[in-house]
Amino acid sequence: MRWRHLTSFFAATGFLAASFTGCSLIDEDLTGCTNQIRLTYQLQLDPEIIQELEDELDLHADEDIRAMLKGYIDGVFTNYARDVDLFFYDTEEPMPILRSLSETMNSSSNTYALSMPVRSYMHTAITNVKVSEQVQIVGDGNYPTCRLEHGKTDGVYAPQRSGLFTIRRRLDVGTKANQRFRIQLGMANSATALVLDMGKATRVTDVRVEVEGMATGFNIADSTYVYDENAVFSTEEFAVGYKHCYASVHFPSQDGPEEEDELQEEDTKATDFTDEENDGTEHKLWRWKVYATLDDGSVTLSTLEMRPPVKAGQLKIRNAFVWDEGEVRSNDVDVSITVKLNWNPGLDIVVPL
Repeated sequence: MRWRHLTSFFAATGFLAASFTGCSLIDEDLTGCTNQIRLTYQLQLDPEIIQELEDELDLHADEDIRAMLKGYIDGVFTNYARDVDLFFYDTEEPMPILRSLSETMNSSSNTYALSMPVRSYMHTAITNVKVSEQVQIVGDGNYPTCRLEHGKTDGVYAPQRSGLFTIRRRLDVGTKANQRFRIQLGMANSATALVLDMGKATRVTDVRVEVEGMATGFNIADSTYVYDENAVFSTEEFAVGYKHCYASVHFPSQDGPEEEDELQEEDTKATDFTDEENDGTEHKLWRWKVYATLDDGSVTLSTLEMRPPVKAGQLKIRNAFVWDEGEVRSNDVDVSITVKLNWNPGLDIVVPL
């Protein structure tokens, strides 16, 4: 008699679960089953961004330019998303899209309740694309081809306008009632800022700064970036007195050599910026190009080769000086500078520093 009651209890609870999920449990066939799931999305932001501002712009004379730069990046480096695009893909090749939707977020964390068929999915979520003027989602019909692409105008990539947060993960939607998923999104873009001291640049009438070596796209499926060695990224200028800042928001640069602590076992010189497997050629991570126009109409081009990579979610700031002939100089050990006087596309006079 006791076992009969237990059997009746399990049958009843099984019926309730089946009714809740809309499933037919005959022969364990889950075709047509659906379940109500709750997806909670949270944005993760690198807390060292403010530290970078304080470390690189720590002088009293830097206070105003630091405040302006902070105001510029505040809209990007923030754990606040206005919108989120959700994609659910088949786990079997060619992994076509099964469902997609766009939702308003307006917070750093939000929960969405969805009715989903019981099955496994490859899931991606991307925030702030709709408010970004330069980046769009392309190839989202299949999971392996879904990516973010930075569009260009007149051959130049303009600075991005929003913080782009993404995630890719597998979702196994089962028959358990009230299934919940907590999903953390990481930042996909980054920023750079070159602060130039123009106090000694008495002959300079105009300065233009460009960034090279940054990615032009981001593949969601494998979290890899797409690079074009000819890509040029423009900067936005703001100034206080003789301090001029040239900032840009973009995807990260390529990774450099491994860190020293990862190479100690083979006693490799981590500070030697060459690649022995590539005939000793120097790593070219990313660079600033500074075009200074002088009062006689000539142009001086200074190229600042940067060693530390710019990673996703990071802000990199460097300080330098512009001198009377338009040449840029820096005391930073991570910066290698070459100067071309009377620069034009056909003839270069190179002045090593």
